[in-house]
Amino acid sequence: MVLARYGVVLGLAATVICTSIAAALAGTSTHLQLVRTLGFDLDALLRWRFWIIPLAPFVQADSSIGIPFLELMLLTVAAVVLLAHEAGQRFTVAIFFGTGVVSSLVTIGVLWLAASAGSEEANRVIHIPDTGVSACAYGTLTAAFMLFQGRLRFLALGGLGLWLGSGFFDGRLDVATAHMSAALAGCLAAAWKLQRMKIEAKRARGHSR
Repeated sequence: MVLARYGVVLGLAATVICTSIAAALAGTSTHLQLVRTLGFDLDALLRWRFWIIPLAPFVQADSSIGIPFLELMLLTVAAVVLLAHEAGQRFTVAIFFGTGVVSSLVTIGVLWLAASAGSEEANRVIHIPDTGVSACAYGTLTAAFMLFQGRLRFLALGGLGLWLGSGFFDGRLDVATAHMSAALAGCLAAAWKLQRMKIEAKRARGHSR
């Protein structure tokens, strides 16, 4: 029943997770080559290689697969099913890949501005190819949290915001920016979808009278 109803999104999630793990375990040289080929950075932007952005989630940037990654993937699978149930599989797929695309472009823009302002870290990491599923995962999680009601939504979004915000202090600038921008994109997209659902529900009630 679950597979029949959510087969597309579950298949997508399983494919991303399996390819990420396989790429990480393929060996150092193979992994580095995949990251360089599918990673998006300033050089890829200047060469108009936008087609690689949707492929980046299939290769994890880190060659090690730890417990935090697996926990994030489990949460993402749950978020994918919730989104598909409430908003449809098409919207869920669009959120997953769309937030990744937005985060890649926003991150390059933020890093370019920071590098222009004299940030040595930004000037260094803007040339590091960016891959990985984490940005898409955080965008999907945020969109799913937007479906919660009342205090639960506030706690979920607030907790995730604090977690992602801490990345600007104890993590890499490019990674923190990618995660936060994907989360904001997921939040805005879900808010738009919720508004559309309310309008459609109101119209349906009007036609039924």
